[in-house]
Amino acid sequence: MAACLGLAALPAGAQQQERTLLDRIDKRDENLTVSYQDKAFLTGKKAVSKGEARVSQFHFSDRVNTKTYNAKAYNAGQHWQGDFKFATDKASTTSARVIPNASKNYATEDVAVREAAQAEKTYRSRDYGTREYQGRGSVQGALDAENAPKEPLTVDQVRELLNKNK
Repeated sequence: MAACLGLAALPAGAQQQERTLLDRIDKRDENLTVSYQDKAFLTGKKAVSKGEARVSQFHFSDRVNTKTYNAKAYNAGQHWQGDFKFATDKASTTSARVIPNASKNYATEDVAVREAAQAEKTYRSRDYGTREYQGRGSVQGALDAENAPKEPLTVDQVRELLNKNK
């Protein structure tokens, strides 16, 4: 019992939830600082420390004078784009360069052609295209038997076929 009273005497601290990103953006804590905020940094030539930057004065004048115009909406309707047909010359089928001696005839002579090495050999073959067309393939008999007209089935045969799978 004493242990229970000891625990009850401790202050109950609620766990503090971390703020959401949206809360941190909307309600900034301006007292937060970074440890590097008050330090001076060396940039090579001189030290940069917290303070104001020294800049020369400058003047800016807006030289662009803009005007506003009241304009109505314009409906173009149909737009004529033209025919876009251009006059063209016929293509030249003749060359600008002339082939020299194109019409001159040259003398030619016959050259003997020697026989091929296998010219004397003969091979067995049958005449091409002399066999009659029979209109039947190698399994035509089986196809004819399968597709032959059959007598109509009787009622008992139909019942037997329907009850076959039961």
